[in-house]
Amino acid sequence: MTPRRKKPRPYIDTNVILDYIRNRNHESVLLMETIKRKKIKCWTSYYTILELIDREQENKWIWRRVQNGETFDDILRHRYPRKLSEAELLDVFDEVENRFLKHFVDPNIVIVTVPLETSWDQILELLQKSNFSIGDAFQLDAAIGNNCNIFITNDSDFVRMINETNLIPAARPMELDKKLAEIGIRPIV
Repeated sequence: MTPRRKKPRPYIDTNVILDYIRNRNHESVLLMETIKRKKIKCWTSYYTILELIDREQENKWIWRRVQNGETFDDILRHRYPRKLSEAELLDVFDEVENRFLKHFVDPNIVIVTVPLETSWDQILELLQKSNFSIGDAFQLDAAIGNNCNIFITNDSDFVRMINETNLIPAARPMELDKKLAEIGIRPIV
């Protein structure tokens, strides 16, 4: 008799959701569609929502400047302040809301978490003992704090760094089923 595999408790990183919103990575889009269709309970954090809005604001601002004929050197040299109009800021929020929040944020699909009072010390400890960025430390702490058993990101360096810590297994969407099988968890896709 084959031992029963554990149910997945995935944590979804910002870049996977951003891939879905922008329809730019087939594996991420497939994963997110599967999560929505099968109502697979997942976790992410409010930090993710903030990052999504920030990245989409930056994207809108950069494309406006490209369309105005500016070079990438000019754009990189003068990144802040972005100077988006109120309408552009609202467009960005509406896009994140319509492409992600309305369809995924639900207690039965994606649960959005906030750092616990005890998380701050753990985040500081992660920053002291690793080369994680502050954003990555927030994400990793949220995954661990919610007892997730797999961290899903498209950042291969982040996957490697997480797996080296042995705090939680991590995988990119295209390697997810293989990683889940390795650690005895049922597949998602």
